[in-house]
Amino acid sequence: MEDDFVVDFGFDYGTTSITVAFNVCGSEETRLLQFQSRSSAKDSNELPATVVWCQNQWHYGPDAEHNPGSIVFSDVKSGINGRTPYTEQMWRAFHKVNSQSAVRETPVSLLTSLLQHILRLLEQEIREHPQYRTLLGDRSFSGESIKKRCWVTYPVRQSDSLHLTLVQAARAAGCEVHGVSESVAAAYYGVLKDKVEIRESSTILIADVGGSTTDVATVCVDYVDGARSIKMACATDGKPSSSCANASLTFTRDLQRRTVSQ
Repeated sequence: MEDDFVVDFGFDYGTTSITVAFNVCGSEETRLLQFQSRSSAKDSNELPATVVWCQNQWHYGPDAEHNPGSIVFSDVKSGINGRTPYTEQMWRAFHKVNSQSAVRETPVSLLTSLLQHILRLLEQEIREHPQYRTLLGDRSFSGESIKKRCWVTYPVRQSDSLHLTLVQAARAAGCEVHGVSESVAAAYYGVLKDKVEIRESSTILIADVGGSTTDVATVCVDYVDGARSIKMACATDGKPSSSCANASLTFTRDLQRRTVSQ
């Protein structure tokens, strides 16, 4: 439909924190989602990646309830990615949850619930913005007339388990899913947002150092009349078979990665 209300949001699922950037209907303005906290005077554009299971539901952020009955999930990304000892730690926590609940919780259901929480906050922020509220009208945020495109960042050396979990969770939350490696995302941000000083056409190396992974991209940059553009961005884990793309990496329907042009 031509009058679809389109929300693009980038979901950067880090080891210790989560950041969400969003764009509404292709506007020139891209904003960071603000996460509100009852216990802090200021909102934050970062949500702690640690979540809590308490009273038969998931809780997020600094206001998550920590009482004697709560089960804390930290280092979930490392656990899903198969890293020792975090995988064992994660499944022990799920065993505790499932012994208390009639519904079996999994990494997919945890991340699905997390994305649904983010979508609720995203809707709230969009409805509070005068321009976006006018565009949104009386549409239901969960309705088909609102297209939600989730751009998921992932480490280059991820496991198939993390790959599948991110895709399945985003789809279960009602999103169209796309993916881009963390190093390529960092390259685009660094180059196109003028975070890297460039005064001539160059080939540069950009490293995205995270909480538990470091991802590297080689970037070919054209610099003409003061304008910079990315000609090629190659994400690499140091192996000859690493992927190169002239725009980004995306997830296809059969969950395999392919390159697509910009």
